[in-house]
Amino acid sequence: MQEQRENLLIERLKAIIQTSRHATGEPTWRPQRNCSPVTEEELIQAETQLGFALPSLLRRIYLEVGNGGFGPGYGLLPLNEIPPNAVYGMESLVAEYQGMKAFSQKDIDEYFIEEEEKPALWPERVLILCDWGCNIYSCLDCFSLDLPIFRMDSNENFLVEWAIEAFSLQQWLETWVDGIQAHLDWEHATKVYVSLLGKRSH
Repeated sequence: MQEQRENLLIERLKAIIQTSRHATGEPTWRPQRNCSPVTEEELIQAETQLGFALPSLLRRIYLEVGNGGFGPGYGLLPLNEIPPNAVYGMESLVAEYQGMKAFSQKDIDEYFIEEEEKPALWPERVLILCDWGCNIYSCLDCFSLDLPIFRMDSNENFLVEWAIEAFSLQQWLETWVDGIQAHLDWEHATKVYVSLLGKRSH
């Protein structure tokens, strides 16, 4: 049943990216992109750089659908290498993760020296999936088996508090292909503390 649901989602994503538009009709200056899927070798290289294996559904999306550029917001980030037809300025999923993980406790203490509530270190196995503009991002928690999606709004609480955007990656993408706009009311959304995500045991 789960495999059939995933197969259906993959096929619907393939169909949508052929139209080069957002399934939800969301206004954006970045059109949907149809980038060729990555190879198995490219995916393994990306996982090596990340230090962990990607969830199976996300692996299938990059291997079978395309190397980012489609989906909620400005579209999924490319996996590692930036495709030739990608929008200028896009970072890859691997580069974003490595960059956020490089932000040390010393960096935080020095940069936010006058703040009472300091940001947390970037949690393990949490990937920035897409950009919504204005320093707002959707993040995938690969550590949890449920694969929840969190909204990081750096204008609200940078690396202090995130809002739950969807309870799973599959639900998040299914909502998008169903044409439902992902409006999130930050004030009333369920929040999680980033510091708790960073202290999970392996």
